[in-house]
Amino acid sequence: MSNNARNPTMGNDLNIIDRTIAFFAPQKAWERMQYRRALGGYKAGDQNASRANWQPMIGTGESINKVSRDRMRARARDAERNSDIANGILLAYQRNVVGRGFNLQARTEDDTFNKAAEKLWRHWSKPENCDLTGQQSLREMLNMITQRTQVDGGIVIVKTYVQDKKYPFKVQIREVDDIDAMGRMEADNGNVICNGIELDQYNRPVAYYLKETDPNGFSDYKVTRVEADRIIYFWQRRRPTEYREISRLARTLPRIRDTDDYLDTVSFAHKIAASLALVITQKFPDGIAGGIGRKVQGLLEKMGEPIPEDQKIQGFTGGDILYLQPGQDATSVVPTGAAAETKDFTTTQQRLAAAGQGLSHESASRDVSEVNYSSARQNLLEDEKTYLDMQMSLIEHVLSKLYEEVVKAGYQTGMIDAQKYPDFWERLEEYLEHEFIPQGMPWIDPLKEANAKKIGIESKTLTRKALAASEGKDWKEELEQLAAEQKMMEELGLIAKGEDKNAKSKQDTDPAAGGQSPKDEGSVAD
Repeated sequence: MSNNARNPTMGNDLNIIDRTIAFFAPQKAWERMQYRRALGGYKAGDQNASRANWQPMIGTGESINKVSRDRMRARARDAERNSDIANGILLAYQRNVVGRGFNLQARTEDDTFNKAAEKLWRHWSKPENCDLTGQQSLREMLNMITQRTQVDGGIVIVKTYVQDKKYPFKVQIREVDDIDAMGRMEADNGNVICNGIELDQYNRPVAYYLKETDPNGFSDYKVTRVEADRIIYFWQRRRPTEYREISRLARTLPRIRDTDDYLDTVSFAHKIAASLALVITQKFPDGIAGGIGRKVQGLLEKMGEPIPEDQKIQGFTGGDILYLQPGQDATSVVPTGAAAETKDFTTTQQRLAAAGQGLSHESASRDVSEVNYSSARQNLLEDEKTYLDMQMSLIEHVLSKLYEEVVKAGYQTGMIDAQKYPDFWERLEEYLEHEFIPQGMPWIDPLKEANAKKIGIESKTLTRKALAASEGKDWKEELEQLAAEQKMMEELGLIAKGEDKNAKSKQDTDPAAGGQSPKDEGSVAD
């Protein structure tokens, strides 16, 4: 009898010493094994039969990512082109991350400079001024940056100066494919080149090696070394040992692909069920069943000549009358399957795919049939946190850097009056103070939210600055606009001077002022 037969619970975890002890003292061997398993701590580290095939790679982030980076990027782009589930996720980011754009607020102590810098930024954001190709506005480029980050994992933005009297600073958008990952591994100065990025002794990027490719996609294998201070490499780093991007769709691509394949199969089954499909069968002549042991030539003689290709029935249209060959029979095909569970399966898969990207099912699918006000509002708040993370990354890594270059270039070209600000370079950091406000998020029930904001303002638990920022606006501009409206209404005689333009509506609805509240309107007295 083997040791495993004497001690079946111990399995293959026994070494030579354990087996020896188990042979003479099974109880001691069992106690020894239990203590050893207790020291293991985590069940995730078990090597039992259910986890025998779970043997993932271990290594640095870059060593693992580079193995399948290009393949995952290609698959993500295929999903972007062909999968409506993937595009549901991508369009949710596009609608909510950039939307109408980001509102710039210069934050220096000089209001004149602030207005000049904001005006310069608005003009620079036009396609002919900000894009090196002159084709995209800043908002459109931000949308593309967001989408390419989700699909490709990142994007390369090259800061460029050209001969332009007003707006010499422009940006060039390049795909991550242009980073030469198959080139040199060591620079002339001894720095390490990791997948096309030159790193110093602290693993800080000092240069990028970019391939030159013509508009048709052809390359002459020319590689240009570009200093890191000219590059904005926008990507998300998840491990300290990662130096290149990885597609953000990678964790949901298998589920998206499986769901698409399933839906294609179900769709094909429904097409067959909605039409008449026939299988033409050829019957053997009488007596062929008893000729199994005969020669092949004899069988062919009994079956007769094969049907010519031009006489085979390949298909028919409505109203056709079919004439079958002798020995043929027509059998209808009625597919059966799990079409009834399609909705539940698809909803579950789509919900998991959206959750893997930090979104709710409702945001990715636009299906709100299974939510109420409370759950919809909670999902909206959680989704907003996901979008806010991307918005803050765009502000910190892209918009702020572009704004600083625009202001410095505008000062040099005279778009900002240099005579008014002779200390510009000495107080550069102060002149570059600014804030970008992302677009605000709409609410499920505007009336409830408006009442909540009103209570917050009146109880002084909410400031007008915070309220305006939540809607993507600047509170000073809002107050200036209100003052301008008040002044114009007074000039037109719509309200008396000094009268609150909302006073009449308040009096009509405030019971304390003699008006009738909305609740009491139309009520019948007892």
